[in-house]
Amino acid sequence: TSFPRSVLGHEEGCNRRCNALGYLNTKFDRFCTTSSHSFAGSCENSLQESLYLAISWNARTSMRGITATHPIPADEIIEQYSGHLEHFGPPCHNARPNEGNRMHLKMKTTRNAYVSLDAVVVDYYG
Repeated sequence: TSFPRSVLGHEEGCNRRCNALGYLNTKFDRFCTTSSHSFAGSCENSLQESLYLAISWNARTSMRGITATHPIPADEIIEQYSGHLEHFGPPCHNARPNEGNRMHLKMKTTRNAYVSLDAVVVDYYG
């Protein structure tokens, strides 16, 4: 079974915060309703309403990940959109942590290198 990307947008009448620790559907990113938002989210806070990123489900590997839906400008800081996340795949044991984020080789790039985001905790910016 594959799940569509997380729902982005405003749910009417929703004004309280919820997180992945308290809501099972949130933890597995299955849907967003008034009682179950995306990770560490509140209304209009699913990936901080980024136009560039989405939490997606890979039907082939059955893993979730952050994918770019549009070209990301060179000066865009994408870390601020992520919120508090659990890692989407196996932990990266051979990379140095960088403020809760680790980049490691996972997805193929044009140079035959593999790059992935393994985010444990990301602080929100102002």
